[in-house]
Amino acid sequence: MIADKEMIIQDTLVIAGLLADTNELDEEIIKAQNEIDIISETVKKLVKNNGERPQSQEEYTRRYNDLVEKYNSKKKELDNLQAEKKRKKLQRSTLDAFIDNLKNEESIVSFDDKLWILLVDSAIINRDGTIIFKFANGLEKTI
Repeated sequence: MIADKEMIIQDTLVIAGLLADTNELDEEIIKAQNEIDIISETVKKLVKNNGERPQSQEEYTRRYNDLVEKYNSKKKELDNLQAEKKRKKLQRSTLDAFIDNLKNEESIVSFDDKLWILLVDSAIINRDGTIIFKFANGLEKTI
């Protein structure tokens, strides 16, 4: 049982590292934030220019609305990226707690509700009697 426990701990550490890697997300977040900053500056210049020089208000309104639409789209993308990063950090915390709990257990001889909560994200019972377990490490098992 101890060998299995060590293997589970090592496997979970590897999976936790992979699942919690936010390097790509961090790059995408920076890129999205930079694009939002550029759009914001463009809007400021557009508004300032409209106040200083006579121009077609239809053209101004069209360009302004286009920029607002781009801003809202990019902001939504940024919010989604940040939510995904937060989800990954939470997932890592859950797996770390699972590993700590497993390290502190001498052996698992009976049902442990704390371990169950840390290990299993959800269990879906289908009409045909099968159960799909979704584990914290991202794996699924159908029984």
